[in-house]
Amino acid sequence: MTDPSRAAARRAKLLADIDVSAALGLEIGALDRPTVAPGEGNIRFADYRDATALRRAYADDPTVDPQRIVAVDFVLGERTIGEAMPSDLRFDYVVACHVIEHVPDVVGWLQELGRLLSPGGRLCLAIPDKRYSFDHLGSVSTVGDFLDAYLNRRRAPTVKQLYDFLRTAAHVNPARAWLGLIDPRRLTRWTTAEAALQACRDLIAGRATEAHCFLFTPRSFLALFDELVILGLTDFRIARFWDTAPFELEFFVVLEKLERADPASQRASIPRLRAHAPLHRLLGSFVVRILRRLRRRR
Repeated sequence: MTDPSRAAARRAKLLADIDVSAALGLEIGALDRPTVAPGEGNIRFADYRDATALRRAYADDPTVDPQRIVAVDFVLGERTIGEAMPSDLRFDYVVACHVIEHVPDVVGWLQELGRLLSPGGRLCLAIPDKRYSFDHLGSVSTVGDFLDAYLNRRRAPTVKQLYDFLRTAAHVNPARAWLGLIDPRRLTRWTTAEAALQACRDLIAGRATEAHCFLFTPRSFLALFDELVILGLTDFRIARFWDTAPFELEFFVVLEKLERADPASQRASIPRLRAHAPLHRLLGSFVVRILRRLRRRR
């Protein structure tokens, strides 16, 4: 069950500076938890399947209430987000929570969303931090990984991405990850090697398959954005950025669509993240200081 206070804080970050009652918005992959509820504002929904198919697909998923899945206005199917939208439709904001990691071509996806936004429009992203999620064992994606997908115009996960995702995904408690209590050898993997290989064969045979194609940390996202600006591959600037909060597993980015690219202002918008000592080391140091004080009093 979702904590109402946490959900409200999450929404406040995603929709910062946006008046949903007056703006035209789009949410991608909302399922049963739309950031802006139908009727609350002029909001449309996009997903890879229609609502009926999504309810069937998530019928046995304990984390999703199939009856609360929102109606889907734009069914993507095998089309990209840009191909599925009317050419004359422009949005004031787009929300995508835990979507970007599934996208086979992130750079192309960001460019398409930029074309769907009016100048000054916002792209609001919630992105899982692989260090504290079930992607804990996976490797952070490099800029080269993103460019390889972009230049090859990928529309599906690669065999490598699918196999790596299935074989590294594991049950991870975010709090234990923050406290440095994760022993990789003891984690329970989601999928056996045999099942992962079969999934790859199914992928080659043309079966639609979901995977985390790319893995992020806050720093890796900012490094990617900086490189895209240098390469002239984005016309966004970073309007707001929230680093992963202690004991949470996601960070938040709000990108603003510029009327035209301006590398100087785009790079100036990239926040500098403070270097944090691992939380378990800070707690360990705190405990050591307390013990020393207690010993002095004896």
